[in-house]
Amino acid sequence: MRYPTSDPPMRQETRLPQPSPTLIARHIRAYEAEPAGGLPDEAVAAVFGSFPQNDHPGQVLAKVAVLNSLYFTNILAVREVALSIVNAQVDPMLDQGSPEVLRALATHTIRGRPRHNFSFATKYAHWHRPDAYPIYDTFVRQQLLAYRRQDKFAAFRPQDLRSPMFVPIFEQFRRFYGLEGCPLREIDKWLWRQGKGLRPAS
Repeated sequence: MRYPTSDPPMRQETRLPQPSPTLIARHIRAYEAEPAGGLPDEAVAAVFGSFPQNDHPGQVLAKVAVLNSLYFTNILAVREVALSIVNAQVDPMLDQGSPEVLRALATHTIRGRPRHNFSFATKYAHWHRPDAYPIYDTFVRQQLLAYRRQDKFAAFRPQDLRSPMFVPIFEQFRRFYGLEGCPLREIDKWLWRQGKGLRPAS
């Protein structure tokens, strides 16, 4: 099913690079050569690896706090979000790789007001299951929409990218360009760097 879109047509001079494992590898080399390199990823992976479950408030708080600090997820009430995650009982959904866990991780009520932080949810899910959940941010969104306009790799509405449909859309993108052998985190980094206008390693 095709959805109408108001996106402007992609002009020839703005054509995006053809996705490939080689292009991604070049961006990863450039990323790792930066001063911080992969240190934030190592720190977050260590904390999530130490606390794989989500039924202990203190352990969940540690994960929310380190993720919020190193990846600027704009969580202002980390304690409340941690308790909300514990109450949501997300472990069965994470074990199954269910996209619906993103809704549970993103939606919280803080001081009586609803909050929805989808980018945080994808990051939290990703560090539990790096094989199942890609990471969403504005640059990844921008690049997926641009490749949709250019190559029509899938039919979806822009708002679908901020919903559990983000996971199958990303998988369609991955299959369309033959990137199944590339880890999700490497694809994320490439899209993020390319969206920021950063060049790959020569």
